[in-house]
This record gives sequence, structure tokens and C-alpha cells, in this order.
Amino acid sequence: MAYDSPVTAGLDLLRHVPPKDIEDRMFDLFQLKPDLTEEMISAVDIPLKVETDKDTQQGFIKCDYNRDGDSYRSPFTHKYYPPLPDGQQISPKLRKLEELANKAFGSYLNLFFRYGTISVYCWDLDDISFGLGVFVRKDTDSTEGFLGSINCSDIFTITEKSSGQYDYEMVSSILLEVKVDVPKSKPVVLSGGCADSKIKTLTAKDNIEMLVNIGTMIEDNAANFMEHVKQIYVSKMSEILSYTKGTAFVVAGEAQDLMAQAMKDYVNRSSK
Repeated sequence: MAYDSPVTAGLDLLRHVPPKDIEDRMFDLFQLKPDLTEEMISAVDIPLKVETDKDTQQGFIKCDYNRDGDSYRSPFTHKYYPPLPDGQQISPKLRKLEELANKAFGSYLNLFFRYGTISVYCWDLDDISFGLGVFVRKDTDSTEGFLGSINCSDIFTITEKSSGQYDYEMVSSILLEVKVDVPKSKPVVLSGGCADSKIKTLTAKDNIEMLVNIGTMIEDNAANFMEHVKQIYVSKMSEILSYTKGTAFVVAGEAQDLMAQAMKDYVNRSSK
């Protein structure tokens, strides 16, 4: 296949890599082609990682939006880990919004994921725009019958149009990697990702209304997103198994039904 640029070729290559290996393979590409670094880092989703705030003992998400060098800023204490005394700081106005958002979105985590780690970060863009990101990582263990993780990102660019009127441009993405134990068959590993975007113009008189608008957009998109995941990964895997031949799938008909139901249960339970 011919590609119009090295970036396009690199992105297509990483599209076939399981989420857990994306970061390693991406940096392998950077070793071969260092000039791809900046453009690909901004275009590729990698699984989120969690750091612990030593002051509060709370976990927070590590990502590009709270990073300065090799340190990451906690949304709880505004401190960097590892310590970075001269680390980048956001404006006091956005910091107030960020603190409020991290308190408010804890209920979103409980509602849609039951448990996990959620962090909200804000960053300055220009005089009329700022960014806000809501990041969630949920890991499962063997007690649930599944091993794996869900990584969700909802990134907003919010631009003031007039007094009290704002454009909310949202880019949402999900990375899923799950190992499902299937009776009478080998474990099934499903991995991949999908993305979506939306834009709305809404009114907000204060930070509370701003967060209500953001939360509503995320909530409205969440159900559609989870249904999209089911259709892509559950239905497609069931289809693949139905056409697979060989001794490893002698009981393929029964196993695929059990696997599909297990995956549906996982997605449903993860989104409750």
C-alpha cells in the first residue's frame, strides 16, 4: 500500500498494534524516524497510567495534559510528581474550575464505571479559549471473570462566542483491552479503540453551568459509545469465530455464544 506521508504509514502501522504495546512500538518508530515524534504523539492514543499523590494518597491520571518533562501534576494538590518546583501552572481561574470538576466528576465515575481512576485537567489556550479533559482508567481483576482495562478520554476545546455563550468541541476516545475466560475454549483477548467528536453551542453563566454542560455532553455520548464498542468488538469477534475452522474451535458455536455474552456482560458492567 502506498502512503502519502511517513506519518500516515506510522499511524496505519500502530492501528494494528494492541493497546498495551502501542507506546513501545511508537517509540520504536521514533528511533527510526525522530522527525515523526511531535506529530504522532499528538495523534496516537495510548493507555492511561496512574500516579499516586503522596499528600492525599489518591490516584491520578498521567497524560500529556498534566505533563511537564518527566513529571505529572496532581489535580488534587497542584504538585508535580516527581517534584518539579518550576513546573508549568495554569491560570488561577482555570485552577478553580479544575478543582471543582475533580470533585464533581467523582460521581460520574461511580455512575458509569463503579470504580477506577478519574482525573480532570484544564489548560490555557488563548484569551477566549481553554482546554479541559476528563480521563478515566478502569482495571478489572480475576474476581470479575475478566482481566483488562478500559481507558476513556473526553477532551474539550471551549471557546467563548459572546457573553455567556460557548462553543464546546468534544473529542472522545476509548481504548479497550480485555482477556475473557471462555468455558471449553482458550481465553479470548479483545483489544482496540474508537473515537468520536461533537460540537455544541451552549450557555453557561458560571463554573457550575459550565460543568453541567460538559457532563451532559459526556453522558449523552457515553451510551452511544458503549453500544458502538459492543457492535464493533462483540459482533465482529462472534463473526470471526463463526468462520474459524480447526481443532482449536471444535466447540466454536457454543464458545462464541459464551464469549459474546461474557463480553456484553463486561461492557455493561463497566458502564454501570
